[in-house]
Amino acid sequence: SIDERLKLRKQLECKSFKWYLDNVYPDLKIPIDDILHSGSIRQTRYCMDTLGHLSGGTVGIYSCHGTGGNQEWVFSKSNQIKHSADLCLTPESLNEGAKVRLKSCNKSMYQEWIPVRRNEYTQLKHKYRDLCLDSLDFKKLTLSRSRRNNADGSNGLTIRSCSGEERTQKWMFESSKVE
Repeated sequence: SIDERLKLRKQLECKSFKWYLDNVYPDLKIPIDDILHSGSIRQTRYCMDTLGHLSGGTVGIYSCHGTGGNQEWVFSKSNQIKHSADLCLTPESLNEGAKVRLKSCNKSMYQEWIPVRRNEYTQLKHKYRDLCLDSLDFKKLTLSRSRRNNADGSNGLTIRSCSGEERTQKWMFESSKVE
């Protein structure tokens, strides 16, 4: 019988394992069982990066550093592009030029992406519109001024009409498992 152990746990006011994960080790990543890809998403020498933003923040690109962290992404079988286990790439709307933000993952149609293979690169097309993840606005900003001046993330990745010719829509999965 485990009654004695349960009684001791209650007397000591022991916390649950979930409490431990939430409060003591919040950086621990719990494996996701529907992973198609885990790692960085590159655009030449730049990688998709949270730029330190959390929920509601925009996403941009930054020089690839290969150490994960803000550049660690998961592409899931449920068509979501996730950072950590609970933040997903989510356009503000399904209109041309809409900014892409980090939002809590849910089953929203806004969070569904399709990887479209094109020779040596992949376009990340929104599942319900012919709009692709695009870094054009972010690259314009970084050419004109320091990224540090954009700490609020006012310019980040957007969704634009898909074009196989646009370099700003060409992405590569590091250690790709996407089929």
